[in-house]
Order: sequence, then structure tokens, then C-alpha cells
Amino acid sequence: MRTILAVSFAALVASAAAGLAGDGNSLNLLQISDGAAGNTLYIDQSDASGSVVAGDRAGDLPASQIGSANVANLTVTGNGGSVALNQNNALTGFAIGNTADGVISGLYGFGSILQLGDGNNASLEVNSPDGLNPAAGRIMQTGFFNDASLVVTGAGAEGTLRQVGSGNSNALVVEGAGTTASYTQIGNNAVNPQGVTVISNGGSVAITQYSF
Repeated sequence: MRTILAVSFAALVASAAAGLAGDGNSLNLLQISDGAAGNTLYIDQSDASGSVVAGDRAGDLPASQIGSANVANLTVTGNGGSVALNQNNALTGFAIGNTADGVISGLYGFGSILQLGDGNNASLEVNSPDGLNPAAGRIMQTGFFNDASLVVTGAGAEGTLRQVGSGNSNALVVEGAGTTASYTQIGNNAVNPQGVTVISNGGSVAITQYSF
């Protein structure tokens, strides 16, 4: 088991790159940017079972990037992989959003992206090939002019996409037998060019939309 703690304070661009092989990897992360230029994070935990990207060893708190113009690219393949990421550019005074891209593939994979502030972009794909060990993914954004794309596949999969704020855009795809999809849009002038796609039998879909 390996544990990496990365802490970055950056007025310019700070980059952290981690490539971990083997099982039971754990990455604890806090990156803080106090300027208009953000941090860049690339993580590849390939073919490693039980990998966790989170704010503490127990996975109770998300990994965090605080400030504007942060970028996170996360890839976890292997059984039991888990990613929880929080990006926050609210109240920074800079109109530069954060970007998060995640791919989690393997039995019982889980991914969560939370973004606070305006102009953020989140993309997450979660897949599990076994319905007895289903995948789950969620994206939650609060702010204006954010964009989210969530794809969750596999039997029993769960997908949750929630946006609060105006001018946001999104796409949600949940596919597999017995899947569960939850889509919530609170605000005005939302854009959903691809719509909500659920391909399932015996699944459940909840769609909530209302304006301020």
C-alpha cells in the first residue's frame, strides 16, 4: 500500500503528477492556488485494485483543489476504485473556472465530482462489468455557466447529476439493467443538447427541474 500526500500553494502554475502501480493505493490531496493561474493534477492508477483518491485515508473527505483555473485528470482502473474530488473557485475574484475529468473502470467503481463557483467543467465516466458489484457516479455543481457530462454504465449502475445556478449545460447517460438515474436542474436558461439518456429495464429515473 502506498500513500501520497500532496500540498501545493501556487501563485503561478503548480503541477503534481502521480503514477501508481499495485493494489490498495491511496492519494491524499490538497492544492491551493491564490492567483489566476491554477494547479494541474494528473493521476493514473491503472490496474490497481482498491485505489482511493480522497482527502483523507478513510475516504470520508474529498481531495480538494481550491482557487481558479485548476485542472484535474484522474484515471482509475481496477476493482473497488474510488475518486472523490472537490474543486472550489467561489469567491476567488477570478472569472476562470476549474476543470475535472475522471475515468473509473472496474468492479464497484465510484466517482464523485463537486464543483463550487462559476465557469467550471466536469466530465466523469464510471463503468463496472458486474451487476453484483455495480458502478456509481455523481456530479454536483453550484454556480453559473458550468458544464457537466456524466456517463455511468453496467447493470445496477447509479448516476446522479445535480446543477444549481443559471446558464449551465449538461449531459447524463446511464445504461444497464436495473439502473438508477437522478437528474436535478435548479436555475434558469439551462442547456441540455443531448438530453437525459437512460437505457435499462426495471430501473428508476427521477428528473427535477425548476427555476429560481
